[in-house]
Amino acid sequence: MSDAVISESEIKDLMSEMAKVSTENLKRIFSRAPASKSWEEIEERLSKGELLKDICELTDEYMEASYKDAREKLDNSDFDGAREIFYNLCLFDQSKPKYWVINCFIKSINSL
Repeated sequence: MSDAVISESEIKDLMSEMAKVSTENLKRIFSRAPASKSWEEIEERLSKGELLKDICELTDEYMEASYKDAREKLDNSDFDGAREIFYNLCLFDQSKPKYWVINCFIKSINSL
């Protein structure tokens, strides 16, 4: 997989897909955030550039365990299962290139 070439347009397409997440979907996602956080607080923190994983208090260990689970699904050719996890990893932590690269890789496999 390290030799896979991801085009700029594939990355833009994926980012465009992720941008379609509606406010209602974000509210559903954030329903898992600690009860002490209001939607207004979540919205404010997002506007300041905080990562969703931090707002929802997802640890780096949790994210890494999810990554390993997704890689295992990918290794077992469960592309739909892997894509769902990588999509969420990208959504919750946009700062990790390894999530984006593999998500784009899966997208290109599904396009074949």
